[in-house]
Amino acid sequence: MIARTRRLSVSPLRPTDVEELVDMVTLPELHRMTGGAPADRDEARGRVERWLAGSPKPGITWINHVARLEETGDLVGHCQGTIVPRRGTIATDCTLGYSVHPDHQGHGIAHEMMRAFVGLVVETDRPHQFLAHIAPGHTASEHVVAALGLTATDHLDRAGERIWASAERV
Repeated sequence: MIARTRRLSVSPLRPTDVEELVDMVTLPELHRMTGGAPADRDEARGRVERWLAGSPKPGITWINHVARLEETGDLVGHCQGTIVPRRGTIATDCTLGYSVHPDHQGHGIAHEMMRAFVGLVVETDRPHQFLAHIAPGHTASEHVVAALGLTATDHLDRAGERIWASAERV
Protein backbone atom coordinates (compact mmCIF):
# COMPACT_ATOMS: atom_id res chain seq x y z
CA MET A 1 0.00 0.00 0.00
CA ILE A 2 1.34 3.43 -0.96
CA ALA A 3 0.43 6.79 0.55
CA ARG A 4 0.84 9.95 -1.48
CA THR A 5 1.09 13.44 -0.08
CA ARG A 6 1.59 16.79 -1.74
CA ARG A 7 5.33 16.08 -2.16
CA LEU A 8 5.92 12.47 -1.19
CA SER A 9 5.25 8.86 -2.02
CA VAL A 10 5.50 6.64 1.08
CA SER A 11 5.75 2.95 0.25
CA PRO A 12 6.94 -0.33 1.77
CA LEU A 13 10.68 -0.96 1.76
CA ARG A 14 11.62 -3.13 -1.24
CA PRO A 15 14.84 -4.94 -2.22
CA THR A 16 15.45 -2.25 -4.84
CA ASP A 17 15.58 0.38 -2.05
CA VAL A 18 18.32 -1.31 0.00
CA GLU A 19 21.45 0.30 -1.48
CA GLU A 20 19.93 3.77 -1.59
CA LEU A 21 18.79 3.47 2.03
CA VAL A 22 22.25 2.19 3.03
CA ASP A 23 23.70 5.29 1.37
CA MET A 24 21.43 7.46 3.51
CA VAL A 25 21.89 5.72 6.88
CA THR A 26 25.69 5.77 6.57
CA LEU A 27 25.83 9.56 6.19
CA PRO A 28 27.62 11.07 9.20
CA GLU A 29 25.32 14.12 9.01
CA LEU A 30 22.31 11.88 9.72
CA HIS A 31 23.73 11.10 13.14
CA ARG A 32 24.25 14.74 14.10
CA MET A 33 20.95 14.75 16.01
CA THR A 34 20.60 11.05 16.85
CA GLY A 35 24.11 10.76 18.23
CA GLY A 36 26.72 8.12 17.69
CA ALA A 37 28.49 7.33 14.48
CA PRO A 38 27.09 5.65 11.40
CA ALA A 39 27.61 1.94 10.89
CA ASP A 40 29.94 0.92 8.09
CA ARG A 41 28.29 -0.07 4.80
CA ASP A 42 28.27 -3.82 5.53
CA GLU A 43 26.70 -3.35 8.98
CA ALA A 44 24.18 -0.86 7.57
CA ARG A 45 23.29 -3.20 4.69
CA GLY A 46 22.74 -6.01 7.20
CA ARG A 47 20.44 -3.80 9.26
CA VAL A 48 18.43 -2.67 6.23
CA GLU A 49 18.13 -6.27 5.00
CA ARG A 50 16.84 -7.31 8.45
CA TRP A 51 14.24 -4.51 8.22
CA LEU A 52 13.25 -5.90 4.84
CA ALA A 53 13.00 -9.49 6.17
CA GLY A 54 10.84 -8.48 9.13
CA SER A 55 10.89 -9.30 12.80
CA PRO A 56 12.22 -12.73 13.73
CA LYS A 57 10.09 -12.68 16.90
CA PRO A 58 6.64 -14.27 16.67
CA GLY A 59 3.82 -11.79 17.25
CA ILE A 60 5.99 -8.72 16.61
CA THR A 61 5.63 -6.94 13.28
CA TRP A 62 8.15 -4.57 11.75
CA ILE A 63 6.78 -2.10 9.24
CA ASN A 64 9.43 -0.28 7.20
CA HIS A 65 8.66 2.26 4.50
CA VAL A 66 10.66 4.71 2.45
CA ALA A 67 9.63 8.18 1.39
CA ARG A 68 10.49 9.54 -2.04
CA LEU A 69 9.91 12.92 -3.59
CA GLU A 70 7.06 12.56 -6.09
CA GLU A 71 8.72 15.01 -8.47
CA THR A 72 12.16 13.36 -8.70
CA GLY A 73 11.86 9.92 -7.10
CA ASP A 74 14.75 10.75 -4.73
CA LEU A 75 14.75 8.84 -1.44
CA VAL A 76 14.30 11.40 1.35
CA GLY A 77 13.36 9.33 4.37
CA HIS A 78 12.73 6.08 6.15
CA CYS A 79 9.89 5.43 8.57
CA GLN A 80 9.24 2.42 10.73
CA GLY A 81 6.75 1.04 13.16
CA THR A 82 7.12 -1.90 15.50
CA ILE A 83 3.79 -3.49 16.40
CA VAL A 84 3.86 -5.32 19.73
CA PRO A 85 0.91 -7.05 21.39
CA ARG A 86 0.29 -6.10 24.99
CA ARG A 87 0.74 -8.95 27.40
CA GLY A 88 -2.53 -10.72 28.17
CA THR A 89 -4.68 -8.58 25.85
CA ILE A 90 -5.59 -8.28 22.19
CA ALA A 91 -4.44 -4.64 22.21
CA THR A 92 -1.30 -3.64 20.30
CA ASP A 93 1.12 -0.74 20.50
CA CYS A 94 3.06 0.70 17.57
CA THR A 95 6.40 2.31 18.35
CA LEU A 96 7.38 4.81 15.68
CA GLY A 97 10.77 5.81 14.35
CA TYR A 98 12.04 7.74 11.38
CA SER A 99 15.00 9.39 9.71
CA VAL A 100 15.17 12.07 7.04
CA HIS A 101 18.02 12.53 4.58
CA PRO A 102 20.15 15.46 5.83
CA ASP A 103 19.67 17.35 2.55
CA HIS A 104 15.92 17.40 3.20
CA GLN A 105 15.78 18.12 6.93
CA GLY A 106 14.08 21.29 8.10
CA HIS A 107 11.54 21.36 5.26
CA GLY A 108 8.60 19.53 6.86
CA ILE A 109 9.45 16.18 5.24
CA ALA A 110 9.39 14.29 8.56
CA HIS A 111 5.97 15.64 9.47
CA GLU A 112 4.51 14.92 6.03
CA MET A 113 6.12 11.46 5.82
CA MET A 114 5.06 10.38 9.31
CA ARG A 115 1.49 11.60 8.90
CA ALA A 116 1.19 9.48 5.74
CA PHE A 117 2.90 6.51 7.40
CA VAL A 118 0.69 6.60 10.50
CA GLY A 119 -2.35 6.73 8.22
CA LEU A 120 -1.18 3.56 6.49
CA VAL A 121 -0.48 1.80 9.81
CA VAL A 122 -3.92 2.73 11.16
CA GLU A 123 -5.53 1.39 8.01
CA THR A 124 -3.63 -1.90 7.89
CA ASP A 125 -2.68 -2.80 11.48
CA ARG A 126 -5.08 -0.76 13.65
CA PRO A 127 -2.87 -0.40 16.74
CA HIS A 128 -4.50 0.74 19.95
CA GLN A 129 -1.77 3.25 20.71
CA PHE A 130 1.25 4.88 19.09
CA LEU A 131 4.47 5.44 21.02
CA ALA A 132 7.74 7.21 20.28
CA HIS A 133 11.00 7.44 22.22
CA ILE A 134 12.57 10.91 21.92
CA ALA A 135 16.02 11.81 23.25
CA PRO A 136 16.31 14.96 25.37
CA GLY A 137 16.85 18.06 23.26
CA HIS A 138 15.42 16.64 20.05
CA THR A 139 12.82 19.35 19.69
CA ALA A 140 12.29 18.70 15.96
CA SER A 141 11.24 15.11 16.72
CA GLU A 142 9.07 16.31 19.59
CA HIS A 143 7.25 18.62 17.17
CA VAL A 144 6.78 15.79 14.65
CA VAL A 145 5.24 13.36 17.15
CA ALA A 146 3.18 16.11 18.80
CA ALA A 147 1.70 16.88 15.36
CA LEU A 148 0.74 13.19 15.16
CA GLY A 149 -1.22 13.53 18.41
CA LEU A 150 1.35 12.06 20.81
CA THR A 151 2.10 13.74 24.13
CA ALA A 152 5.09 13.42 26.44
CA THR A 153 4.68 11.03 29.35
CA ASP A 154 6.55 10.97 32.64
CA HIS A 155 8.29 7.73 31.59
CA LEU A 156 11.85 7.34 30.33
CA ASP A 157 13.18 4.27 28.56
CA ARG A 158 16.47 2.55 29.50
CA ALA A 159 18.42 4.93 27.24
CA GLY A 160 16.96 7.97 29.00
CA GLU A 161 14.63 8.88 26.15
CA ARG A 162 11.21 10.30 26.98
CA ILE A 163 8.30 8.11 25.91
CA TRP A 164 5.56 9.91 24.01
CA ALA A 165 2.15 8.29 23.59
CA SER A 166 -1.08 8.83 21.70
CA ALA A 167 -4.47 8.49 23.31
CA GLU A 168 -5.64 4.90 23.17
CA ARG A 169 -8.10 3.94 20.49
CA VAL A 170 -11.31 2.58 21.95
